[in-house]
Amino acid sequence: MRHRRLARAAFLALIALLYVFLIAPIVIVVIASLNAGRFLVFPPEGLSLQWYVKFMNSGPFVRSFFFSLRLAALTTVITTVIGTAAALYVVRHARRNNALRMLLVAPLQLPGIMTSLALLIFYYAIGLGGTSYLGLLIGHVVVCMPYVFLTVASVLYNFDRSLEEAARSLGAGSVTAFRRITLP
Repeated sequence: MRHRRLARAAFLALIALLYVFLIAPIVIVVIASLNAGRFLVFPPEGLSLQWYVKFMNSGPFVRSFFFSLRLAALTTVITTVIGTAAALYVVRHARRNNALRMLLVAPLQLPGIMTSLALLIFYYAIGLGGTSYLGLLIGHVVVCMPYVFLTVASVLYNFDRSLEEAARSLGAGSVTAFRRITLP
């Protein structure tokens, strides 16, 4: 019994240490960003929001921020829709889709530099090279797609299909059964 308590305390201490290790740098950067001085120091010489005000009044930074925000939002929507549809298809037709499954998770298996170079060569071949917003969007979708696919597919593999079949047998159409049973 005593060994068990000691092991649990050691485990909880390790978890707490891990949290501190991961969160402490973020806390330090946030506190240092409130520095009133001209240079980044920790602990700060005084507290001020002047750097946040300068950021909000700087046109290029604000434009870049909203550009990134728009790109992230579009990437999230597109990746969620396509990744969920792909996961549904692969899980429901599992026997013939090993190649599709491997294609969808391929960006996780390749080093980032290889994916980036392949996309760059492809973009120049089709005329999207340079600074194309569409190229950035496609690149982000390609990189994020495996995460959505794997997350949704893992849930669907454990999903009890008899619930959806029961809804259909009780009069729900396939779209209604999907929307009210499978999707949630």
